[in-house]
Amino acid sequence: VTEPESLDGNAPVAAYPPDLIQAETALPALPPSIEALARSVTVGAQGPLADAELLVNWFRSGQFHYTLDPPASPPDTDPLVSFLTQTRSGSCEQFAGAFVVLARSLGLPSRVVVGFTAGRYGGPGEVTVRGADAHAWPQVYLGSRAGWVSFEPTPQQARGELTPEGVVGPSGVSTTTPTTAVGSQTTAPSPTAPLTVPTTVPI
Repeated sequence: VTEPESLDGNAPVAAYPPDLIQAETALPALPPSIEALARSVTVGAQGPLADAELLVNWFRSGQFHYTLDPPASPPDTDPLVSFLTQTRSGSCEQFAGAFVVLARSLGLPSRVVVGFTAGRYGGPGEVTVRGADAHAWPQVYLGSRAGWVSFEPTPQQARGELTPEGVVGPSGVSTTTPTTAVGSQTTAPSPTAPLTVPTTVPI
């Protein structure tokens, strides 16, 4: 799908089912800086899809790094605040969780899902999916027509893994938004970036 508007991806969140909004935007008490950060990263966004894409762009702007051995948070520092503002290094679970917290703080219904990347092609009719292919990523609800749409905030790993099939990652956002400081975007993403709706792939 190359026309996100055809899926109502930028329809107002107020048009979503109230029960879904309440359940999928709930958050514990957070430092005020979290919502302020989310709003600074998505300044200028016009709708839920644009908000989600700007969050993806920020996480994949080169300021964050993927690692299975993330650094410890400094003493007396909130781990989420530390990840988003200081260490900026973590696993896919940290990126997915942080994305969902920022998205929910903006009022976007969102959730973390866990699955596998597509594995390795081994010849006709043969695909190998290993434990190392396990992955976590966020989904954002974008209206009744699009439903739950997957996004990929985790920076590409050094050994070149691809985004899971059906996940809106770098191929789904036509222009990565470089940032010079938190929320200081220098290039806006295309408002008509291709949107890939997740599909079920038999294993």
